[in-house]
Amino acid sequence: YFKKALDLAKESQYNTEILNILKFLSETDKENFYNYHSKYLDLHQELLQQQVKTKNKFARIEYETRKVEDQNKTLSKQVQFIIVIVIIVILFIVVVALSRINKSNKIALNAALQKNEAEQNLFDLLKQQQKLINKAQEKEKKRIAMELHDGIMNKLYSTRLNLGILNKKVDETGIEDRKKLIKDLQNIESEIRSLSHNLSTINIESNDYRALLHTLINSQNNLNKTHFDININDERKLTELDTVYKFNLYRIVQECIQNIQKHAKAENAIINIDIFNDLVSILISDDGIGFDTENKKAGIGLSNIKYRVKSLKGKVKYKSIIGEGTNVQVTLPLNT
Repeated sequence: YFKKALDLAKESQYNTEILNILKFLSETDKENFYNYHSKYLDLHQELLQQQVKTKNKFARIEYETRKVEDQNKTLSKQVQFIIVIVIIVILFIVVVALSRINKSNKIALNAALQKNEAEQNLFDLLKQQQKLINKAQEKEKKRIAMELHDGIMNKLYSTRLNLGILNKKVDETGIEDRKKLIKDLQNIESEIRSLSHNLSTINIESNDYRALLHTLINSQNNLNKTHFDININDERKLTELDTVYKFNLYRIVQECIQNIQKHAKAENAIINIDIFNDLVSILISDDGIGFDTENKKAGIGLSNIKYRVKSLKGKVKYKSIIGEGTNVQVTLPLNT
């Protein structure tokens, strides 16, 4: 039975049972003891070696497994570290971006505030300028009204009375006197035309400021009294002047022309306008009868010129010789 069990155990390759059966056979079959006992020892040794190999194999597997686990742990730590670094970098970028956006918004807000402040200042300056212009216009209207009342109206009244008296005379003396009065009426007509020109609308902001000045000169030349010429050294700079300079320059020239027409009895007059980087020079010369600059009382016209020049922190000088003519020199600094 043991031999049959040994064969069955060998067929099934059941090493533990083979080993037990060999042990039983070595104990029961004394004749074949050494044979069974040697096989028992060989098998036992082989099983021990296989067991050792199996243990080594499992130990190797366990070692490799632990090594892989250690690598996985290391990789996991590295991944975590990388994730943390990435998160920190992203947060830093977000903070920097938000900071720049906030800074940009502050700059835009400051720019908007400065723009609003500049616009408000410009608006205030325009209001102030308009007030000054309105004030100057009112003063000009008052001056012209006084001229109409004190000068032209009195002359018309006196001429009308004289004509009424002369209408009763039919002699040659009366006719000559009437001719003189008619001449006086023509002179009054010229004065009215000059004053009406002062009241006309002046487009200082015109694109062709030079043409505006020439129109003023030509209108005076049409009166057949004094012939005016105008010279401008730099017409481009003239058109680039600020409105306040253009307005006052025009009025100063206009006032001087009117004074020449009324008082100088000149045949010719020259207006020189020189514009430099830091000042505007206006020289108006005539060949009229002149006047005594020391004893001459400044009228409304001269006072107006002085006021305009003073408002621009400029200077005005009068040079006149009796019988030879008059020079009016005006300098206006541009840096004011």
